[in-house]
Amino acid sequence: MAIENWTVFEALRAALLQEPGVRPDAKVLHRLHYSPAVGEGFPVDLDARVAHAVPYRPLRAP
Repeated sequence: MAIENWTVFEALRAALLQEPGVRPDAKVLHRLHYSPAVGEGFPVDLDARVAHAVPYRPLRAP
């Protein structure tokens, strides 16, 4: 997934935080934590420099 700009990033982050089991990181803006009702949770980094990343660039046509 590519994020066009910071406005879109903020909207995506806000939408993800509305999902059950998703909470913000206390220190890192681009990191969320997912904790399912069953099983182990994991961090979700919305950052192009790490695994599970969301790069910041213009969207490409398919």
